Amino acid sequence: MKGEINIMGELWNCIYPFANFMNESRNLVDESWNLVHESWNLADESWNLVDESWNLVHESRNLADESWNLVHESRNLADESWNLVHESRNLADESWNLVDEY
Repeated sequence: MKGEINIMGELWNCIYPFANFMNESRNLVDESWNLVHESWNLADESWNLVDESWNLVHESRNLADESWNLVHESRNLADESWNLVHESRNLADESWNLVDEY
């Protein structure tokens, strides 16, 4: 019986380091998975920032287009105003000519 206890003790001494190694390996695998999940989360955050940046770029471009359109509208209105000034001047000249004729 004493020999059996010795064998069991020696068997335990052989199994215990292996069990420890397996436990440590499992912990490392868990840590690795946690790092993978953290990496995925960071990648998702990065993509979200990229999407937000693109949205801001598109908004900026749309605002620039709107500004450009307003510049053109203003220029057209200024041209129309200038044309009205010339028409008014021509009408004034015609009026003076009519006054001079009478």
